[in-house]
Amino acid sequence: MGEDMMAVNNEVHTLEKIWNLRTNPHLKPMKVDVNINEEGKSPGYYFLGPHALTKDDLIGQTSVMIMDDEGNPVWFHPADEFTQIMNFRTQTYKGEPVLTLWQGTLAESEIRPKPLPYGDPLPGAVFQIYNQNYQLIKNVNAQKGYVSDFHEFLITERGTAIILGLKQIPADLSKYGGPENGYIDDYSVQEIDIETGELLFFWDALSHINPADSVEPVPDKDDYLPIWDPYHLNSIEEGPDGTLLLSMKTMNALYKIDKETGQVIWQIGGKNSDFEVSSDAVFSNQHDARFISSDTISLFDNNKGDPENDPDGISRGLIIKVDEKNKKVEVDRTFYHDSPLYVGPEGGMSHQSDGNFTVGWGSGFHISEFGGQGNSVSDTDSNILFDATFPGGNLTYRAYKDEWTGLPLESPKIAVELDEENGAAVYVSWNGTTETAKWQVVGGKEAYLMEEIITVEKEGFETVINVQDSGPYFLVNALDENGNILGSSLTKHAEFF
Repeated sequence: MGEDMMAVNNEVHTLEKIWNLRTNPHLKPMKVDVNINEEGKSPGYYFLGPHALTKDDLIGQTSVMIMDDEGNPVWFHPADEFTQIMNFRTQTYKGEPVLTLWQGTLAESEIRPKPLPYGDPLPGAVFQIYNQNYQLIKNVNAQKGYVSDFHEFLITERGTAIILGLKQIPADLSKYGGPENGYIDDYSVQEIDIETGELLFFWDALSHINPADSVEPVPDKDDYLPIWDPYHLNSIEEGPDGTLLLSMKTMNALYKIDKETGQVIWQIGGKNSDFEVSSDAVFSNQHDARFISSDTISLFDNNKGDPENDPDGISRGLIIKVDEKNKKVEVDRTFYHDSPLYVGPEGGMSHQSDGNFTVGWGSGFHISEFGGQGNSVSDTDSNILFDATFPGGNLTYRAYKDEWTGLPLESPKIAVELDEENGAAVYVSWNGTTETAKWQVVGGKEAYLMEEIITVEKEGFETVINVQDSGPYFLVNALDENGNILGSSLTKHAEFF
């Protein structure tokens, strides 16, 4: 097969993995393959941040997306060129449900203006809060010269935000085997009053954790602007009694921090663990550590993610039991994909209120939902309620499952194709709506003489409605379950082509 034909075939294959929306042609959501869709799933939608590690691997657009369990987009919000949107989820702010995300540019070989470590955020990154109408209501920024880092953004019941910031600190790396004139990526935990912007709490890794404990190689002395990332702090969780639970990927360790003093209470894993960790509970390169209870922690165990050098290192969701009195850690439950996944970058595991868990497999290119019992490496097909595969090289940093009511302010979109013999095909969508149950098509020969033609059930993101009417004037009303009009499209004057 010639190169030109191969290029055409690749382009066709790519287009098959993107939703072709007549009503929103500027939106290019990825299509996922739903492999498993069983009863028992938690109510709600999946919250994803589709992106790829390189532009060549990307299918569709870098974005955030709310998705139903049929794989249909519910809300799709693409990023601008050279911009990423990460860590997309629902939270509560001032008693109201909101959407939160990080938006900025990450250092990548194709676009980075200076040689920062891969994935470091560039200046200008920001955390954002959107209301149920998909309006931006607040920006939150890291302070004290730190750049807002995408790995964490938590809203507390106090109306504050706990975030991560990142800053390159000049450092003599010679005592670690690197150059004298180097830099260390220093991560900070900051709590900020969302309303006033006041910085209420500050903690940084370099002041409390010895970088010599890192498993990350020190940059070579010949590297231009050598920057070492010994910590790679990638999650924060508020714990009991004024404590914080931190996950540091390149330390292979979890830390419990006294928020009042800043001191480390204990460390699990890594080179200087305070706990005896059972062999089946050992984790590495982990993400997304969360308290399930005061003595139970969930996390995503990347487990090196390297099938060539560590064929036993299958990635998994992991829940551990922490016995602080006897300083022991044991496995509580595990969550394996039904085919082994070896996940290098990214990944996360979130806990639903009904006991289910959603796992975003990061560079494993899958999202799964599990019953709360989990499964084992020898019984991987049990308790998997949902699984979907992303196209191409698309992945999501984390994945969440939650209920959401979306009330978009913009009008529904309409497109019409006329057929001289068969009437018209009416296409309709409303980006972000969760309350629309039916579409009512109204049409007529004049814009002021229209009447109802047909009412149909809403299907997927964009519904196609075939009508035995050539209009040429059409509009569509969005109806809720009780037949109330939620919104109306603009009137469309359709023409034959």
